[in-house]
Amino acid sequence: MKFIILLFVISAPFSTYFSQTTLILQPDAIHGKDALLSNVASEENMNYGENHQFVADAWLFTGLPGVIRSIIEFDYSSLPNDAIISNASLSFYGWDATSQLGQHATTSGPNNSYLERITTSWNESSVSWNSQPNTTTLNRLSIPESTSSVQNYIDMDVTTLFQDMIANPGSSFGFMIKLQNEAYYRRMNFCSSDHSNPALRPKLTITYTAESSLTENKNDFYSVYPNPSSHVINILFENKNHSNLVVNVYNTLGDKVKSEMIFEKNYQINIADLSNGIYTLEVCSDSGSTFQKLIIQN
Repeated sequence: MKFIILLFVISAPFSTYFSQTTLILQPDAIHGKDALLSNVASEENMNYGENHQFVADAWLFTGLPGVIRSIIEFDYSSLPNDAIISNASLSFYGWDATSQLGQHATTSGPNNSYLERITTSWNESSVSWNSQPNTTTLNRLSIPESTSSVQNYIDMDVTTLFQDMIANPGSSFGFMIKLQNEAYYRRMNFCSSDHSNPALRPKLTITYTAESSLTENKNDFYSVYPNPSSHVINILFENKNHSNLVVNVYNTLGDKVKSEMIFEKNYQINIADLSNGIYTLEVCSDSGSTFQKLIIQN
């Protein structure tokens, strides 16, 4: 298989009105983009864009001290422009051989590492240590010390990092892994997208909701304002002929996060306790239910 993209639709309790989609990216050597960066004296300008390893390392190489970092960028262009990211996770699989740079090592101390967002563009076929891209420490992920030489790191939560990427497309070009303490001898070593085993290549899993999937029932008996809102929303009914009125608010997972009975023509609901995001507002009456999108921006 050359390139793995899997799409799953996860139905919410009212999936007629919106659904979540999961996108799985696990590219191969042709479609993947990752590279190893080495500052060993003779290798600072060398390109390792086709290396089978994805490494954060500090060691002595034939007596010469060296630090290795690795970078990776996933092609998530298939995401809708209006995608709202609810979860993103990254999986790295431990290097499956004792050859080449070797497996995870904590010989001189912990090998815990950082995963940082890359903020400048780079070319897989030419990037080197001396031309490595810049990164930001904002919302970087701390990867804990390994507990075995072949440990896999499955479903690391990179939701905030990936949301930063979506929010800043002009300064987001993947991830860099590097040791938190780049003093030899210590190492994290994973399989890269060039690895021969498809199951061991880096995998990014993204769960999102697209605004366009929030189908609304139009109604002529009430209005909601302000929308977007930060603290309260007002629901104004054109008439109060309807009875048994209930307002429900659902998050993107389909969970009901608020429910109130309505007894007045102009009703106000406090939403200050809800976090920013897109919700679905349901108004239930004796004649049925209507739905519309509600945006909360505190």
